[in-house]
Amino acid sequence: VEEGWIKHKVKRILQNRSKIYTCPSRAIAKYMNEKYAVKNKNIKVIRYGIDLKRFLSIKKIPKFDSPRLLIIGRLVQQKGHATALQALAHLKKYNWHLDIVGSGKENSSIKIMIKNLGLEDRITMHEATSDTPNAYKRSDIVLVPSNWEGLGMVVMEGMASSRLVIGSKTGGIPEMIDNKKNGILVKAGSINDLYKQLIWSFENPKACSVLAKAAQDKAEIEFGMSPMIEKYEKIYEYYSST
Repeated sequence: VEEGWIKHKVKRILQNRSKIYTCPSRAIAKYMNEKYAVKNKNIKVIRYGIDLKRFLSIKKIPKFDSPRLLIIGRLVQQKGHATALQALAHLKKYNWHLDIVGSGKENSSIKIMIKNLGLEDRITMHEATSDTPNAYKRSDIVLVPSNWEGLGMVVMEGMASSRLVIGSKTGGIPEMIDNKKNGILVKAGSINDLYKQLIWSFENPKACSVLAKAAQDKAEIEFGMSPMIEKYEKIYEYYSST
């Protein structure tokens, strides 16, 4: 986790001084227990909610026979852009295009890698945007090749947008994606695994459509604001009465 020593120090000082701690994934709960010795009984997992209306309203149906891929988020090593680029470099025979949306310290190195891999005509880089629904609207497949991830808001938004999400099996991502049921999971940092699953998605457009629809169905039930608010209200009600 990219945190400075001061933040780590403060967290250690405050460990187990509260009655309850909340976090958005079981992966983070495990990290809190192992890194800061916060007792499991004091941790409550409450996944973040998203504004579903912004993503459920996207009407464009994804086309998986000539897919538009999307990686959206900070341009930092954590997000695994290098893994995705190297996997895609071996898939030039397929008709795909990748949009990379975001800003960050890896901007220059990503551009250099794109050039060195001969992918300049296949990839378009865009500045970070607050209009994320429009980015999903332009895409068919959302790639989340993170090396590590506490939760993965992009996974939630992509699924809610009825896009096929291919995400790393790390952090909170496997808590949202059921492999080959509503998305695809790949080994974090594995170029070969991502390469294989991209081939599968390019060659199985009908199956991808089924996964994308299942993803949106799950998101509509689980990823909204209401479940999150309800869980926090229960915590406040319980501790205000004790």
